[in-house]
Amino acid sequence: MVFLNKLESWPYSVFPGFGFDLAYSDVYCFMTSAWLNDNAVTAFGVVLSRYKNYSIVVLPPLAKKKKQEGMGILPAKTVMEIIGGIAAKPFVFLPVNFGCVHWACLVVDRQAKLVMVNDNLDKKSNKKKLKNVADEIGAQW
Repeated sequence: MVFLNKLESWPYSVFPGFGFDLAYSDVYCFMTSAWLNDNAVTAFGVVLSRYKNYSIVVLPPLAKKKKQEGMGILPAKTVMEIIGGIAAKPFVFLPVNFGCVHWACLVVDRQAKLVMVNDNLDKKSNKKKLKNVADEIGAQW
């Protein structure tokens, strides 16, 4: 009983209205120098889509997938979701997870015809993968 009360207490209480279990503790990931977890990234996407006219497409992990001859980095279904988002909204937010430990993002600005890349680790291999994804999106759009 005590353990159940502890789990239902403040840090583990759920914010209503997000469509998934977003706890107060997940929101603290937005503090300076904190690592974002999956729930924090998803919540950010929900807020952007609901209040800022963004479309959200979560990209599959790009850790070890190699580009084959004639095939893109992203699955065709994902590319179609991105293109659909670009057609429907002025901005598309694309969170990318590297190796299940690090989040980076791409933002597509339809009006400027620009794909912006943001990776706070500034790791060369991540930047290369993000650039390849941005190029693939640009080629399809």
